Amino acid sequence: AGLNSIKTISETVGRFGEEGRESVLSAVNGGLASQYYSASKLIDNDADKAVLLHRAMGAVDAAYKNNESMDRVLPIKAAVLVALGRKTEALETYRDVLTLRQSNPNPSLAAIGEAESDLGWGYFLTGQGGKAREMLERGIGKLRESRNIHFTVKQLRKLCRVAAFQNPIRAWDAIVEAHDIA
Repeated sequence: AGLNSIKTISETVGRFGEEGRESVLSAVNGGLASQYYSASKLIDNDADKAVLLHRAMGAVDAAYKNNESMDRVLPIKAAVLVALGRKTEALETYRDVLTLRQSNPNPSLAAIGEAESDLGWGYFLTGQGGKAREMLERGIGKLRESRNIHFTVKQLRKLCRVAAFQNPIRAWDAIVEAHDIA
């Protein structure tokens, strides 16, 4: 999985030596943070999980120092903060991701949709159900339009959890749509 992440990073940012492209090594810490976070989700032992999450945060800090793309690093940071129970900090980080992506002169519809949906999830985790559903619905709309199946399904599952507290019919509709898409 780690090698696949490096391959993906390489394809995203280019290879060292290509004119006008940054080195793949400039994105390694963000990739490591992602791998530590992903591995932590597979661990049953709380102590081992905590070690992996703290290593992920260390890799995020290294990414900051290495001037890596915050567009790729901040979403990982937010996910790690959620896993560490630091939900208010995660919400602020989700806001930062959306602001950063919206400030891009050529924003990707999928990237904005993902950021809006993640911010909605942050609102849910901090007890702001109304804002949560609004942002998830808005973000999912953009993800549908972008035809990004993976992230649409991921965010529909989150919407299902949010809507279950407010509107069980909407929750059912979201899970059926996620199933149909996947």
